[in-house]
Amino acid sequence: LIDLLRDDFIEKDRSRGIYFTQDWVSMPGVLPIASGGIHVWHMPALTEIFGDEFGRDLALEGNEIIHEAMKWSLELAAVCEVWKAIK
Repeated sequence: LIDLLRDDFIEKDRSRGIYFTQDWVSMPGVLPIASGGIHVWHMPALTEIFGDEFGRDLALEGNEIIHEAMKWSLELAAVCEVWKAIK
C-alpha cells in the first residue's frame, strides 16, 4: 500500500489487488492510518516507532512541525483543537 501511495498514477492490476486505475494528481507524501482515529499528538511518537522518510527528528520536532502545519491546514488545526485536552 505504501508503495502505491508514493506513485502519481496507478494502473489497474487485479493481480496486486488494484481494481481500478487511480490518478493521485501528485498527492504529497502521506502516512496511511489503519484505524478510525489516531490521536494527532501521538503521531511524532508513532513515526519514531515505525520510521519515516521526512528527514527530520519527529520525536523531537513533532510538536513544532504540527504547529507549523496547522497554519496552512484548517482541518489539522481543527483536529488539534479537539484532541488538545485528551491525553
